[in-house]
Amino acid sequence: MNASDPQCLQDVDVVEHDDLVEVLPPGPRAVSSGEQSLDGSIDEERGALSDSDVNHVARTHTLASQVKGPSSDALEESCRMEAAARERGSEWEDVLGSGKLMKRVVRDGKGGERPTDGHWVTIKVVDTLRGVDSHDRLTFILGFSMVIDAWELVTKLMYVDEVSEIRVKSPLAYGESGLDDIIPQNQDQEYRIELLEIGESPKYTTMGEEELSDFVLMLKDRGNFYFNRKEYEKAIFVYKRASGIIDVPKNSEALCKLFSALHSNLAVCYAKLEEWDEVLKCTDESLRLHEANTKALFRRAAALSARNETEEAMDCLKRALEIDPHDTDDNLRPPLLFDFYRRSNATQKATDINEMLREAITVEKTSQKWMPTSERLILGQRMSLFQKWSLKNGETLTRQVLLQM
Repeated sequence: MNASDPQCLQDVDVVEHDDLVEVLPPGPRAVSSGEQSLDGSIDEERGALSDSDVNHVARTHTLASQVKGPSSDALEESCRMEAAARERGSEWEDVLGSGKLMKRVVRDGKGGERPTDGHWVTIKVVDTLRGVDSHDRLTFILGFSMVIDAWELVTKLMYVDEVSEIRVKSPLAYGESGLDDIIPQNQDQEYRIELLEIGESPKYTTMGEEELSDFVLMLKDRGNFYFNRKEYEKAIFVYKRASGIIDVPKNSEALCKLFSALHSNLAVCYAKLEEWDEVLKCTDESLRLHEANTKALFRRAAALSARNETEEAMDCLKRALEIDPHDTDDNLRPPLLFDFYRRSNATQKATDINEMLREAITVEKTSQKWMPTSERLILGQRMSLFQKWSLKNGETLTRQVLLQM
């Protein structure tokens, strides 16, 4: 084709550049939108299309819609949400303002509801740093420290189906103790969290006695977990939350004994912190619920002894040994009794103390059969206690009767 031939250029478009001329083959023009151009005129591109061109465009649009389908719509929406989240989440959010918990949204969630304390939630956790602390479905109740602090804090900021990445400093993960041989001490962690479900809050006042007992035992077990790790403040938090969920009905002996044990465990935590006034308050409540709780009496005796109230401490020990001569507390046995002996002057008191000392030392400690507890969230394929709590209908929830710490 000779670009200088006017006849040849009648049916083509010519685009002139600085040093060359581009010749474009003829083709259909775009359908006009009908909007005015900048100079106020209406473009006439629609008229440049034949009826067959217009029909072809319409058929193409219809076919594209049919091929796309609803599933493609959902995929497109999911991609759009992820793209928006990536754009927004290019910067990490400092959740606490201390750098200890950083959060970045990977995929936006749905709906406008976020879980709060008291809600059951189910999350998926991927350990992106070490690969040893991942959980496909982890169900727990918010507000009771049932999981590490980082998961609980982040979950409260999420919507259903949201996926977020987090970076966690060790105090908000497993801290100075680590987790057995799985996670080292003072180990920072990184996770990807997905909020799968938000459940209802338990109605404690409408629960049956057995259901309520199971729930409280689950919380007691978690408190024991922290106590055994020497995290006494956290243990106190869990025991207090558990002991305050209802007003214990006086006509239920089983519940009275269970809640009495909670208050007695609280007393042990305060004793470890040497907060003796709190020990006395907790043992008061424990004995109010179950006056024959010998462990509460031993722990009360320890507090009274620390306050140099020897007479009252002696009374508590006598009451405990009268109720059950074969029930002693590991923390209070010989040291406390020897201390009483050293401070006693009266012959009769010395005789009584020596008798109690012989009984306490020679008594055989009752064996305890411990069932596996949730001292770790997940170990291998073992389910945690709160996972057992959330089992589907027809499956069995293991009730753990925890008689001591």
